[in-house]
Amino acid sequence: MEARPAPSRTARPHRRRARFRSRPRFLIAAAIGVVVAVAIPGIHNPSLSAVIGWDTGAAVFLALLLAMMARATPASMRRRALAEDEARWAFLALMAGAAFFGLFAILGIMPEAKKAGGLTMLGLSLLSAMTILLSWSVVHLNFAVHYAHEFFYEIEHREDPGLDFPGVADERGELDYWDFCYFSFVVGMTAQVSDVQVRTRHWRRMVLAHGILSFLFNAAILGLSINLLAGFF
Repeated sequence: MEARPAPSRTARPHRRRARFRSRPRFLIAAAIGVVVAVAIPGIHNPSLSAVIGWDTGAAVFLALLLAMMARATPASMRRRALAEDEARWAFLALMAGAAFFGLFAILGIMPEAKKAGGLTMLGLSLLSAMTILLSWSVVHLNFAVHYAHEFFYEIEHREDPGLDFPGVADERGELDYWDFCYFSFVVGMTAQVSDVQVRTRHWRRMVLAHGILSFLFNAAILGLSINLLAGFF
Protein backbone atom coordinates (compact mmCIF):
# COMPACT_ATOMS: atom_id res chain seq x y z
CA MET A 1 0.00 0.00 0.00
CA GLU A 2 1.46 3.36 -1.01
CA ALA A 3 2.18 5.69 1.91
CA ARG A 4 0.63 9.14 1.79
CA PRO A 5 1.96 12.29 3.42
CA ALA A 6 -0.04 12.81 6.60
CA PRO A 7 -1.01 16.34 7.59
CA SER A 8 -1.57 17.19 11.22
CA ARG A 9 -4.68 15.56 12.63
CA THR A 10 -5.46 18.77 14.48
CA ALA A 11 -6.15 20.58 11.21
CA ARG A 12 -9.65 19.26 10.68
CA PRO A 13 -12.09 22.11 10.22
CA HIS A 14 -14.80 19.74 9.04
CA ARG A 15 -14.95 18.13 12.48
CA ARG A 16 -16.26 21.31 14.08
CA ARG A 17 -19.02 21.64 11.49
CA ALA A 18 -19.73 17.93 11.83
CA ARG A 19 -20.98 18.52 15.36
CA PHE A 20 -24.07 20.11 13.84
CA ARG A 21 -24.43 17.71 10.91
CA SER A 22 -23.87 14.35 12.56
CA ARG A 23 -26.60 14.47 15.19
CA PRO A 24 -29.90 13.81 13.35
CA ARG A 25 -29.98 10.02 13.73
CA PHE A 26 -28.85 10.19 17.33
CA LEU A 27 -31.23 13.02 18.24
CA ILE A 28 -34.24 11.51 16.45
CA ALA A 29 -33.71 8.17 18.18
CA ALA A 30 -33.13 9.83 21.55
CA ALA A 31 -36.27 11.96 21.22
CA ILE A 32 -38.44 8.97 20.31
CA GLY A 33 -36.98 6.95 23.17
CA VAL A 34 -37.67 9.71 25.70
CA VAL A 35 -41.24 10.17 24.47
CA VAL A 36 -41.92 6.44 24.74
CA ALA A 37 -40.38 6.25 28.22
CA VAL A 38 -42.48 9.16 29.47
CA ALA A 39 -45.75 8.53 27.65
CA ILE A 40 -46.11 4.74 27.78
CA PRO A 41 -49.32 3.98 29.71
CA GLY A 42 -49.82 1.57 32.58
CA ILE A 43 -46.22 1.41 33.81
CA HIS A 44 -45.42 2.96 37.16
CA ASN A 45 -41.90 1.56 37.52
CA PRO A 46 -39.40 4.24 36.37
CA SER A 47 -36.70 1.65 35.77
CA LEU A 48 -38.92 -0.38 33.47
CA SER A 49 -40.05 2.74 31.59
CA ALA A 50 -36.43 3.78 31.11
CA VAL A 51 -35.44 0.41 29.70
CA ILE A 52 -38.43 0.34 27.30
CA GLY A 53 -37.58 3.87 26.17
CA TRP A 54 -33.96 2.90 25.61
CA ASP A 55 -34.96 -0.19 23.61
CA THR A 56 -37.22 1.92 21.40
CA GLY A 57 -34.57 4.57 20.81
CA ALA A 58 -31.90 1.96 20.13
CA ALA A 59 -34.13 0.16 17.62
CA VAL A 60 -34.86 3.44 15.80
CA PHE A 61 -31.16 4.33 15.76
CA LEU A 62 -30.25 0.92 14.33
CA ALA A 63 -32.95 1.20 11.67
CA LEU A 64 -31.74 4.65 10.61
CA LEU A 65 -28.12 3.51 10.48
CA LEU A 66 -28.92 0.38 8.48
CA ALA A 67 -31.06 2.35 6.03
CA MET A 68 -28.20 4.79 5.48
CA MET A 69 -25.71 1.96 5.02
CA ALA A 70 -27.94 0.09 2.56
CA ARG A 71 -28.19 3.14 0.28
CA ALA A 72 -24.53 4.12 0.53
CA THR A 73 -22.05 4.01 -2.34
CA PRO A 74 -18.26 4.40 -2.05
CA ALA A 75 -18.58 7.98 -3.30
CA SER A 76 -21.31 8.85 -0.80
CA MET A 77 -19.28 7.26 1.98
CA ARG A 78 -16.36 9.54 1.19
CA ARG A 79 -18.62 12.60 1.16
CA ARG A 80 -20.25 11.56 4.41
CA ALA A 81 -16.86 10.97 6.02
CA LEU A 82 -16.03 14.64 5.47
CA ALA A 83 -19.35 16.01 6.67
CA GLU A 84 -20.97 13.61 9.08
CA ASP A 85 -18.61 11.69 11.35
CA GLU A 86 -20.11 11.59 14.83
CA ALA A 87 -18.93 14.39 17.11
CA ARG A 88 -16.74 12.85 19.75
CA TRP A 89 -19.02 13.76 22.67
CA ALA A 90 -22.06 12.23 20.97
CA PHE A 91 -20.15 9.08 20.05
CA LEU A 92 -18.80 8.57 23.57
CA ALA A 93 -22.18 9.40 25.15
CA LEU A 94 -23.87 6.83 22.93
CA MET A 95 -21.33 4.18 23.89
CA ALA A 96 -21.69 4.96 27.60
CA GLY A 97 -25.49 4.94 27.30
CA ALA A 98 -25.50 1.57 25.58
CA ALA A 99 -23.19 0.08 28.19
CA PHE A 100 -25.19 1.52 31.09
CA PHE A 101 -28.58 0.31 29.91
CA GLY A 102 -27.20 -3.04 28.84
CA LEU A 103 -25.93 -3.67 32.34
CA PHE A 104 -29.00 -2.01 33.84
CA ALA A 105 -31.17 -4.65 32.21
CA ILE A 106 -29.37 -7.26 34.28
CA LEU A 107 -28.97 -5.33 37.52
CA GLY A 108 -32.37 -3.63 37.59
CA ILE A 109 -34.83 -5.82 35.70
CA MET A 110 -33.79 -9.39 36.46
CA PRO A 111 -34.27 -9.20 40.27
CA GLU A 112 -37.81 -7.91 39.71
CA ALA A 113 -38.42 -10.68 37.19
CA LYS A 114 -37.44 -13.33 39.71
CA LYS A 115 -39.81 -11.90 42.31
CA ALA A 116 -42.75 -11.67 39.90
CA GLY A 117 -42.65 -15.21 38.54
CA GLY A 118 -44.85 -16.68 35.80
CA LEU A 119 -45.48 -14.81 32.57
CA THR A 120 -44.27 -11.55 34.10
CA MET A 121 -40.89 -13.13 34.78
CA LEU A 122 -40.76 -14.45 31.22
CA GLY A 123 -41.65 -11.05 29.76
CA LEU A 124 -39.10 -9.17 31.85
CA SER A 125 -36.45 -11.77 31.06
CA LEU A 126 -37.08 -11.35 27.35
CA LEU A 127 -36.98 -7.56 27.76
CA SER A 128 -33.61 -7.85 29.49
CA ALA A 129 -32.27 -10.05 26.72
CA MET A 130 -33.56 -7.63 24.08
CA THR A 131 -31.93 -4.70 25.86
CA ILE A 132 -28.56 -6.46 25.89
CA LEU A 133 -28.90 -7.40 22.20
CA LEU A 134 -29.91 -3.89 21.12
CA SER A 135 -27.18 -2.27 23.20
CA TRP A 136 -24.57 -4.66 21.83
CA SER A 137 -25.71 -4.03 18.26
CA VAL A 138 -25.75 -0.25 18.68
CA VAL A 139 -22.21 -0.24 20.02
CA HIS A 140 -20.65 -2.33 17.28
CA LEU A 141 -22.67 -0.92 14.38
CA ASN A 142 -21.83 2.60 15.48
CA PHE A 143 -18.17 1.64 15.76
CA ALA A 144 -18.37 0.26 12.20
CA VAL A 145 -19.74 3.57 10.88
CA HIS A 146 -17.16 5.51 12.89
CA TYR A 147 -14.35 3.34 11.51
CA ALA A 148 -15.61 3.82 7.95
CA HIS A 149 -15.83 7.58 8.27
CA GLU A 150 -12.42 7.81 9.94
CA PHE A 151 -10.88 5.62 7.22
CA PHE A 152 -12.28 7.61 4.32
CA TYR A 153 -11.53 10.92 6.03
CA GLU A 154 -7.89 9.88 6.13
CA ILE A 155 -7.91 8.88 2.47
CA GLU A 156 -9.56 12.12 1.34
CA HIS A 157 -6.92 14.10 3.26
CA ARG A 158 -4.12 11.97 1.81
CA GLU A 159 -3.26 10.43 5.14
CA ASP A 160 -2.05 6.87 5.38
CA PRO A 161 -5.25 4.97 6.34
CA GLY A 162 -5.11 3.12 9.61
CA LEU A 163 -6.58 -0.16 8.34
CA ASP A 164 -5.26 -2.48 5.64
CA PHE A 165 -7.92 -4.77 4.13
CA PRO A 166 -6.34 -7.79 2.42
CA GLY A 167 -7.20 -8.32 -1.23
CA VAL A 168 -8.43 -4.75 -1.76
CA ALA A 169 -6.65 -3.02 -4.64
CA ASP A 170 -8.72 0.18 -4.72
CA GLU A 171 -9.57 1.45 -1.25
CA ARG A 172 -11.57 4.37 -2.63
CA GLY A 173 -13.85 2.26 -4.81
CA GLU A 174 -14.11 -1.24 -3.35
CA LEU A 175 -14.80 -0.84 0.36
CA ASP A 176 -18.28 -0.27 1.75
CA TYR A 177 -19.90 -0.14 5.18
CA TRP A 178 -20.24 -3.92 5.34
CA ASP A 179 -16.45 -4.31 5.22
CA PHE A 180 -16.21 -2.13 8.30
CA CYS A 181 -19.09 -4.04 9.91
CA TYR A 182 -17.03 -7.18 9.44
CA PHE A 183 -14.06 -5.57 11.20
CA SER A 184 -16.18 -4.06 13.97
CA PHE A 185 -18.24 -7.14 14.78
CA VAL A 186 -15.18 -9.39 14.80
CA VAL A 187 -13.72 -7.11 17.48
CA GLY A 188 -17.10 -7.12 19.23
CA MET A 189 -17.42 -10.90 19.30
CA THR A 190 -13.81 -11.84 19.98
CA ALA A 191 -12.17 -8.67 21.42
CA GLN A 192 -9.47 -9.06 18.76
CA VAL A 193 -8.89 -8.38 15.07
CA SER A 194 -8.79 -10.98 12.31
CA ASP A 195 -7.19 -10.54 8.87
CA VAL A 196 -7.59 -6.75 8.73
CA GLN A 197 -4.33 -5.10 9.76
CA VAL A 198 -4.30 -2.11 12.13
CA ARG A 199 -1.48 0.18 10.97
CA THR A 200 -1.37 3.33 13.13
CA ARG A 201 -1.24 4.28 16.80
CA HIS A 202 -4.48 6.26 16.55
CA TRP A 203 -6.33 3.20 15.25
CA ARG A 204 -4.74 0.88 17.78
CA ARG A 205 -6.10 3.09 20.54
CA MET A 206 -9.59 3.08 19.04
CA VAL A 207 -9.54 -0.70 18.62
CA LEU A 208 -8.19 -1.12 22.17
CA ALA A 209 -11.11 0.87 23.59
CA HIS A 210 -13.52 -1.11 21.41
CA GLY A 211 -12.00 -4.41 22.55
CA ILE A 212 -12.27 -3.51 26.24
CA LEU A 213 -15.89 -2.45 25.81
CA SER A 214 -16.56 -5.68 23.92
CA PHE A 215 -15.16 -7.72 26.78
CA LEU A 216 -17.46 -5.94 29.24
CA PHE A 217 -20.49 -6.55 27.03
CA ASN A 218 -19.63 -10.21 26.58
CA ALA A 219 -19.33 -10.52 30.36
CA ALA A 220 -22.74 -8.85 30.71
CA ILE A 221 -24.28 -11.29 28.25
CA LEU A 222 -22.82 -14.19 30.23
CA GLY A 223 -24.26 -12.70 33.41
CA LEU A 224 -27.68 -12.36 31.77
CA SER A 225 -27.62 -15.98 30.65
CA ILE A 226 -26.78 -17.17 34.14
CA ASN A 227 -29.58 -15.03 35.59
CA LEU A 228 -32.07 -16.37 33.05
CA LEU A 229 -31.18 -19.96 33.87
CA ALA A 230 -31.28 -19.28 37.60
CA GLY A 231 -34.73 -17.72 37.24
CA PHE A 232 -36.24 -20.72 35.50
CA PHE A 233 -34.68 -23.47 37.61
